[in-house]
Amino acid sequence: LMSQERFDDALAAFREVLARQPDNLDALGGTADSLLALQRWPEAITTYEHYLTLNPGNTAARFNLGLALFEVDRFADSAAAFQAVLAQDPSNVGDYVTLANAVGSLGRYG
Repeated sequence: LMSQERFDDALAAFREVLARQPDNLDALGGTADSLLALQRWPEAITTYEHYLTLNPGNTAARFNLGLALFEVDRFADSAAAFQAVLAQDPSNVGDYVTLANAVGSLGRYG
């Protein structure tokens, strides 16, 4: 469903799994990714934060958390998320650009 960009349907399916297994990592990650795709930023943030308490080493989830935080103007938190990703994978040039955007926004809006 995600690959077909049927994010509402995917979200419903992931939530069905979570109703039975609240800490299912695949369903939590899928829920968070669906919410991000649907631009439901606050819900995505909450879900990524919960996911990351169970799987703190997942850099993709932490990166996506940073994106969602950026969208709600939480630039310092966004920058912290991107810095954590870079601490785990310093070779990822794209993450440096994203971090620079978040830090730059801090100067303008923070």
